Amino acid sequence: MNESSNPTTTSNKPLHATLTSSERRNVPLWVGVLVIILVVGTWTAWNAYVSYSNVMQQEYRLLEVRAREREARISGALRSVNLMMGSIIVDLHDHPGMSVEDQTDLLKGYLRQLPEIRSLLITDANGRIRVHTKDEKAVGFDAADREYFTVHKNAPEKDDYHISIPFKTRSGIIATTQSRAIRDSNGRFIGVVAATLESSFFDDALKLNVFEPGVQSLLINLNGDILNIVPSSSLIGKNLKGGIAYTEHIQSGQPTTRHRNKVKLEQVVKMSIFHNVPKSPLAVIVSRDYDSVIAEWRQSIYAHIAGFLLLTATTIFFFRLSGRRQSALVQVQQQIAEREAELRTIIETEPECVKQLAEDGTLLNMNRAGLDMIEADSLEQVRGQNVSQLILPAYRDDFMALTRKVFTGESGSLAFEVQGLKGGHCWLETHAVPLRNSQNQIVSLLSITRDITEHKKAEENRLRLEKQLLHAQKMESLGVLAGGIAHDFNNILTSVLGNTELALMRLDSDSPVTEHLRRIEKSSLRAAELAKQMLAYSGKGRFVVDSLDINHLVEETVKSLEGSLSGSAIRLNLTRPLKPVLADANQIRQVIVNLTINAAEAISDTQGVITITTAQAMYDSGFLQDLWINTGLPANTYVSIEVSDTGCGMDTETLAKIFDPFFTTKFTGRGLGMAAVLGIVRGHKGTINVKSEVGKGTTFTVLLPASTETAIIVESVEAPVAATNETKTVLLVDDEESVRDLGTQMLKMLGYETITASNGLEAVELYKRHSNTIDFVILDLTMPIMGGEQAYSQLQAINPAVKVIISSGYSEHDVANLFTGKEIAGVLQKPFSSTNLRAAIKLLT
Repeated sequence: MNESSNPTTTSNKPLHATLTSSERRNVPLWVGVLVIILVVGTWTAWNAYVSYSNVMQQEYRLLEVRAREREARISGALRSVNLMMGSIIVDLHDHPGMSVEDQTDLLKGYLRQLPEIRSLLITDANGRIRVHTKDEKAVGFDAADREYFTVHKNAPEKDDYHISIPFKTRSGIIATTQSRAIRDSNGRFIGVVAATLESSFFDDALKLNVFEPGVQSLLINLNGDILNIVPSSSLIGKNLKGGIAYTEHIQSGQPTTRHRNKVKLEQVVKMSIFHNVPKSPLAVIVSRDYDSVIAEWRQSIYAHIAGFLLLTATTIFFFRLSGRRQSALVQVQQQIAEREAELRTIIETEPECVKQLAEDGTLLNMNRAGLDMIEADSLEQVRGQNVSQLILPAYRDDFMALTRKVFTGESGSLAFEVQGLKGGHCWLETHAVPLRNSQNQIVSLLSITRDITEHKKAEENRLRLEKQLLHAQKMESLGVLAGGIAHDFNNILTSVLGNTELALMRLDSDSPVTEHLRRIEKSSLRAAELAKQMLAYSGKGRFVVDSLDINHLVEETVKSLEGSLSGSAIRLNLTRPLKPVLADANQIRQVIVNLTINAAEAISDTQGVITITTAQAMYDSGFLQDLWINTGLPANTYVSIEVSDTGCGMDTETLAKIFDPFFTTKFTGRGLGMAAVLGIVRGHKGTINVKSEVGKGTTFTVLLPASTETAIIVESVEAPVAATNETKTVLLVDDEESVRDLGTQMLKMLGYETITASNGLEAVELYKRHSNTIDFVILDLTMPIMGGEQAYSQLQAINPAVKVIISSGYSEHDVANLFTGKEIAGVLQKPFSSTNLRAAIKLLT
């Protein structure tokens, strides 16, 4: 039998014996191919894993950046509401007796500052609504079972704000409530202030940018309630509490957690970042569809698998597969580059300064807004330089301390002033945080800085206005006091001077008592002059107002002072023509005299020059409000009288007190000269400015409103005095007994019978009984029970033709203003003599 036909022999051959020589030659090749396939397969699997990890990490980083960005926006919005509620609580504490209407106006005023808030309300300690800005019908409603009340009522230690579970308003809008407890000074709970926030309140904080396709932003409270969701709103009011991701986030205790394939929203699996909002019971969720995130990765993997399978057939396809892998890698890198460019665009277009600093203050990076703040033309101009050199020295140490603090892991804020590269100044406020790398190492300081220059100016302006208001109130109070004292003083002096005059009339000229009475009379006249200056300081010392030519008045006054100011030369610099001024000539003369004498005393014994300048100009309210008298003076054309000297000048402390009553730098004098100047100018609705420098001199500038009337020349004249022998009856009314006795004696000497009354009510009763025999009435202005003004009206009701002379310690001008539209017969100003009395009576005829 043929051997080849033996099946047993054939089946017992080794495997390689069954292969042809050609096949045996290909075994090493196949082994090489298998090794290559194994190596390439291993490399492909590893590359798939690495690329998947990169995609996941990159997506999580982007989601975390978005979550932190939205958290920052929400924190700012909630902080604004919380600060507003804190301000409301402070206002309620500061005004414990505030009515419901005032509280409503207070809340509406705050709503105007944050119009995004739907409404504000206040409850009492029992939960009853006291104030509601949106719904007046809600006032009185019992809200004791509402979450925003019970959470504070049941947690007395809770002082932070609370965000309620979402609810539907009456108009069908999803909303939530942010609330804070109101406590009294002892910490006792007395109610709640709450703000209703519609879901749209958070729209701006959660809104998406155009380059965020597939991204969804949610705002939840820590109970899992969805307060808002962008771009879809169908889930607002739903609860995530049963979800795995929500549970893991709460249990982790971390501010930020990552979750994949554990969040289902609208039946779509999401990649999500949970990020807590600091100091609030809220969290931000930023998510993206998981399938859309890995879609490109899947395509890449499928391509690699296809290439791997084709690799067994052809080496050419292997190279093509390798090229495809390289193309996919380039595409991923391009996407990363594009997203980095998008982030750079966000930073560059941010209206506030975003910058990175090294620990020593060296600038690493800064956006365009920051470069504009420091007046830099480009980043290359300042990169690598220490920015602390641009900060004013007063704030430089604090800035470097903040930088060091940030590099220890803390954050902080600081306001400071900088000088830009081109010399401009501005105020900035910065908030700085540490920037960490993937190993959690701090690599730089990252800060957001905003320009607060306008806010700073507004604050300085507010403080300046407060200071001016306090000064005006002080001067007004002192003026009222001085006027009141002068009025009472004049009543006393009336008795002293009058009785002295009567005593002198009854004594022989050679009586030894005469000289003492003359001294009493002289001292009383000096006291009357002091009272006159006090009235001038109070702004109530004007008498006769005319349209005056200030140039003529200056020339006349200076002429009268010539020779009395030793060592001082007076130079006049008068502007012609000059608009007239409505003023009292004697009072303005007093202003010029006092300012000139003050200048002469500043020059003292040295040779100096006093320059008096007149001018006129239009001044706006901004300029006028910085002067000594700034009680709302209107913009107008003002005539100025400027008195300057080359004397010793004044320091800041002296200048602040120059117009205070009885303040003087001399050892002698009453110290009312400059105070009277201020009062006279104030009484003429003018103002005054003072500039002084020690060793160089002082300049006083008086501004008086210009008039459109024609100026007249006013000279001082004495009132005509004539005696009378007529026998008439006078009703003398004064609450001072000494004045009534004195007046009775003077009138008797002038040939008049007298009926006296101590107040207006008594005078009216006497006039009713004796109206047929009383020829005229001398009526005091200020009296108890019934004053002179009311008594005058009742006397006129009895007899419309009654003749009344008003007697007062105030000026004739003030009395005339008080009786505007009423025909009084005359004014008798205290203190008065028999000559003054006779002159006043003479004017009746």
